Amino acid sequence: MEVLSYREIEVSPETTKYFFEKESIKNKFNKFEEKYGYFGLGSIFSQMGKILSTSSGPILEKRVLDLGCGSIQSYGYYEKLHPYEPWLCRFLHEFGVEVIGIDIANLDNEEFKHYGEFDLFKPDSLNFLPDNYIDIANASSLFDSPQVFQRIKNSALLSQHGFYTSKPLKDILISQLERVVKSEGFFIYDGEL
Repeated sequence: MEVLSYREIEVSPETTKYFFEKESIKNKFNKFEEKYGYFGLGSIFSQMGKILSTSSGPILEKRVLDLGCGSIQSYGYYEKLHPYEPWLCRFLHEFGVEVIGIDIANLDNEEFKHYGEFDLFKPDSLNFLPDNYIDIANASSLFDSPQVFQRIKNSALLSQHGFYTSKPLKDILISQLERVVKSEGFFIYDGEL
């Protein structure tokens, strides 16, 4: 499994052109927007470019694990902005991609395969997944999400420089992802580790 920061992934012009200009994809976006509104489209655009750039072969043949996918109940203070809803999972599901969403908040009303009220800080949290099952594990906004920050702050997990750090979560996840993500697969993330 290769671990890549979003900053390390170059999205080629061909990927962007294919993704944003292909008529069937535009139609899917239009249907998605009709169903969910325009919220989250920016998040989908940025994540899909990175996911498609790491995916060898058609995305429809891949299994995607979205860690900290978001929930309608997880955005709290940012309620009017809707940034922490599971936009990527919803979109991939609408496209027919096998996606698994995991979040600390409730996901009961979502149509995609999901595990809500889930604690990723537990060292065995991904034990429900078989070995070499996932092609791409994605963590967008997980490591600097308000919930993770609060959990780290409450646990007094400080770095050697006195700053709060998501390193304990990263270490817990990496060791588990090495088992569940295929050897030729990827763990991609944004934020600071």
